[in-house]
Amino acid sequence: MDVRDFDEVGEVKAETAPSGCSVSFDRGADGLITRARWTAAPGFDSLDDLTIHRDGAGAQSE
Repeated sequence: MDVRDFDEVGEVKAETAPSGCSVSFDRGADGLITRARWTAAPGFDSLDDLTIHRDGAGAQSE
C-alpha cells in the first residue's frame, strides 16, 4: 500500500511506494507543482529532480 502525505489544502506533498521509492513535490504560489524529487529504494537507480518552469503560455519542463 502506498503512503501519501498531504498538505493543508489536501494536495499530495509526498508519496512512498511499498518498494521504498518515494517522491516529494514542491509547489509554486499558484499551487502547481514546480519540482518533483525522487528517492530510490536500495537496489534501484535514482532519478534526477524534475523542475517545471512556466512562461504563462503553457508549461515547459527541464
